[in-house]
Amino acid sequence: MLGLLLLLGVSSAHAQSLVHSFPNFGGDGTKPYYGALAADCSGNLWGTTLWGGANNWGAIYKLPYTSGPIYSFGNVTSDGARPYFGLTLDNHVDPLTGLTLCQSYGTVFYGTTANGGTGCGTDGCGVVFEYDAVANTYTVIKRMATAVDGAFPAGGVAIDSIGNLYGTSQQGYGSTAGCGVVWKLSAPYWTESIVYNFPVSTSGGCTPVSPLTFDHNGNLWGTTQHTGYSAPNVLGYGKVFEFVNTGGTLASSPTFWHTFNALADGAYPIAALVEDSNGNLYGTTYGQINGGWCNAGTVYELSPPVSPSTNWSYNVLYAFPGKKPNGLGGYTGIPGDGGGYYLTGGLAVTVSGSSVNIYGTTSSGNPSTDGTVFRLTNDGLSPNVCSGTTWSPHLEHAFAGGSSDGSVPFSAVILNSSGTTLYGTTELGGAGTGSYGVAYSLSVP
Repeated sequence: MLGLLLLLGVSSAHAQSLVHSFPNFGGDGTKPYYGALAADCSGNLWGTTLWGGANNWGAIYKLPYTSGPIYSFGNVTSDGARPYFGLTLDNHVDPLTGLTLCQSYGTVFYGTTANGGTGCGTDGCGVVFEYDAVANTYTVIKRMATAVDGAFPAGGVAIDSIGNLYGTSQQGYGSTAGCGVVWKLSAPYWTESIVYNFPVSTSGGCTPVSPLTFDHNGNLWGTTQHTGYSAPNVLGYGKVFEFVNTGGTLASSPTFWHTFNALADGAYPIAALVEDSNGNLYGTTYGQINGGWCNAGTVYELSPPVSPSTNWSYNVLYAFPGKKPNGLGGYTGIPGDGGGYYLTGGLAVTVSGSSVNIYGTTSSGNPSTDGTVFRLTNDGLSPNVCSGTTWSPHLEHAFAGGSSDGSVPFSAVILNSSGTTLYGTTELGGAGTGSYGVAYSLSVP
């Protein structure tokens, strides 16, 4: 546990605690957003807020929280603004010494901001930054430029086995109407190269918002929020892609493994993919806005090929029914899932033998609209009315908002090393002035 936690008497299957409430005064950070909390080399948790800080362009903070943010973003040409997806710890292994960066030096984080820097009007095209916790220094290592490497790199960075950074820009390569870019910054001098630019087409993927993920084989995975583009509109509901690693070199173009159709398989993936100990990948979709019954977000799995001649397989594990008229002027969900809907955050997964637990959040839910923490288990007890699969939902916590609880959990969740405590953030709620979000912990089975 982190610091002194305030135990809450909330209606929950397991004990939930506030780690910190974000106020809206005094230069503090406010409204943590999509990014998961990140552990440093000593096990302390760090994160970013989308707003607040001394300049109201977001902040970096550390838990346990003491006397304000660690760094406040500035939104000037020399700085970034709006860190949507948090921080990534660099802990690659030095091939010469065999030591991780944590062992040989200490905590160094990398991240991106969607704005700041130069170009793209008054708010800038975004930056890539480094925060060295040992030296307590913040450095912008790359300013994006639309015509070269795209604009608005909201999704943070993925770090390969030798310390190179990979990320995406939502728009660009040649014009602001472009469908986005995957880029690489090579250590130690951060020389940039373009891995791939998504073409302006109706089906080639568009708007790569989510963070990238390396699997255990060094393949690079991600999603696009839309399927394509036809001026002046984006089209479709998103795609899953992989850059295959062959002998340490990534393919020059992605393999697309799934195209979302906004029916039972979901729409608009935002969160990063997460790999389990068996090499399966898991992700979420937000769901179709104003969609009907069975269109309120999904949890899906990509399973690796069983032989060299087969492909990755895509399966919906659970489709959230969300809101359904109950005939009495209200809405009901499915018992067990809390009536949650709209999934923006990434998942945490544990595997024990044949048993799998998948933890995640919905950003809204019934009976309140404050959101939920859920757990899915592969026990085959409760066939899902939407997807027909037999993953059972368990409501771990229903957020209540107000001063004693969080509300609207946009962020991904993470587990401690023993798999018994879940950590995350909410955009709203808490005891801070204005109820501008909390960091929370939750004991889980």
